[in-house]
Amino acid sequence: IDPLIMIDKYGADAFRFSLAAFAAQGRDIKFSEDRVEGYKNFINKLWNAAKFILMNLPDDFRQLAPVDEWSKDLDITGRWILSRLSLTTQEVDEALSQYRFNDAATEVYQFIWHEFCDWYIELSKPVLYSEEESALKTATRHCLVYILENILKLLHPFMPFVTEELWQSLPHTEGSIMIKEYPLYRERDQKAEQEMEIVIDAISGIRSIRGELNIAPSKELDVILKPDDADSERVLRENSKYISKMAKTSSITIASDATGGKGIATSVREHVEVYIPLEGLLDVDSEIGRLNKDLKKLTQNLMTLEKKLLNEDFLSKAPREVVEKEKRRYNELTEKKEKLLESIKRLEELKGE
Repeated sequence: IDPLIMIDKYGADAFRFSLAAFAAQGRDIKFSEDRVEGYKNFINKLWNAAKFILMNLPDDFRQLAPVDEWSKDLDITGRWILSRLSLTTQEVDEALSQYRFNDAATEVYQFIWHEFCDWYIELSKPVLYSEEESALKTATRHCLVYILENILKLLHPFMPFVTEELWQSLPHTEGSIMIKEYPLYRERDQKAEQEMEIVIDAISGIRSIRGELNIAPSKELDVILKPDDADSERVLRENSKYISKMAKTSSITIASDATGGKGIATSVREHVEVYIPLEGLLDVDSEIGRLNKDLKKLTQNLMTLEKKLLNEDFLSKAPREVVEKEKRRYNELTEKKEKLLESIKRLEELKGE
């Protein structure tokens, strides 16, 4: 691997972050160009998140107020993301102090992509897009900027260039991010974390059914939620608007005595069971037929690839990167085949119930 080629192709920050993420103590690094490309996509994700936040600030937004002034006006989603930031800051700080650079890089990556971008930014949109200038809307803006500031600081040792560029675009910052105080972690909000876990459980359950049964993202669903206890029921009722927004539902019924049955798709999560009636939503026989056609085509492709990878002539004469690419493709197709088989099995079970 030529570092200069990697930097030219993917950027210095993506390459630096890759080396940090690979650098487990006491182990040789198995370098993967695909991972570098993945971290370039991560930078794009961060850039778009920052752009979204800045676009949703009013023209007179000049200074980020102290946390205690606006955090009291946040809803559960804001309190949750602040608590998760605190945990991430603590874990990154501990990992860096012990020279576990790969753990530090992984923690900040997971928080930014899978909690801040995938969840909080999406959950904040209805508040930001509302016409009412409420205390919640003001607090949400401050929360977004506060999180962005802190993740830029956490990322700066790994990605100095993009974090500096984004830091300078913030409306109230002065000087280089390099000389700013590293983030300090605050007390966590365990209640908010526990309640959001229930909300995320419900949303993930609905999304799981939608994905497994290949139901179009644009199709609104009638959903029945069965909470595991009274506290979960309260949380689901209080936050049904977030579930509806993130899972695209037309109606949500919360019932502790709900049961599954024929023609009802089910997803059992830790805190809630999700039921979706399929009548008028999905032709099970047609869907099984479509998936079987896909399975037949996929199996043929796998057989061709397997034959190729068992060919000693190909393995000895083809460039190493070509062989590795074919192996990755074989693994990807194998995983896709397993998912197809699982979907067919799920539909057969629905048909027979």
